[in-house]
Amino acid sequence: SSAVPELIKSISTREFNPEDIKPVIDGTEDIKDYITFDTKTLEGEKISSTVFGDYDLTLVNFWGTYAQDKSNEQADLEKVYETFASDNDHKVNVINAIVDTPDEKAENIAKELKQTASGNFTSIIMDETLATWATENLEGVPTTVLVDNTGKIVSDQIKGAKGADYYIDVINKYLAAK
Repeated sequence: SSAVPELIKSISTREFNPEDIKPVIDGTEDIKDYITFDTKTLEGEKISSTVFGDYDLTLVNFWGTYAQDKSNEQADLEKVYETFASDNDHKVNVINAIVDTPDEKAENIAKELKQTASGNFTSIIMDETLATWATENLEGVPTTVLVDNTGKIVSDQIKGAKGADYYIDVINKYLAAK
């Protein structure tokens, strides 16, 4: 009991950092299979990968404004978002990660394109963790993945722009198999 005061002094706490929870299950899981971030939305609101916990499934689309002439999926992402917003059986989210941010010019282009598409889905600015993951794991953009409520990627990478109907079909197949 005389050591208790010393023990109490040695205990400290700190703010949650998603990088601290690199999942390992029997040594078979790898952090590359998880998406983590602590950043802000295109509109300036704080957001972290804990948002995945609010949904059964999240479609995460990696896209760059420099590719807007060849692949601008903003309207498709909005259609996917709207399709599942009214689904009472499944909670599905859509996140658009803009790979050439933070950058004021890219952010302005993304805002304009999202507004033109009447986008209600979430667009996020890349933080260092997410940018590193994208650099190490993506071959190009646009690339889309499905993520479960823990941030684990549960689909193959969908490379290239595919359209809303394609994404809706992939999501429905995943949810039906679950």
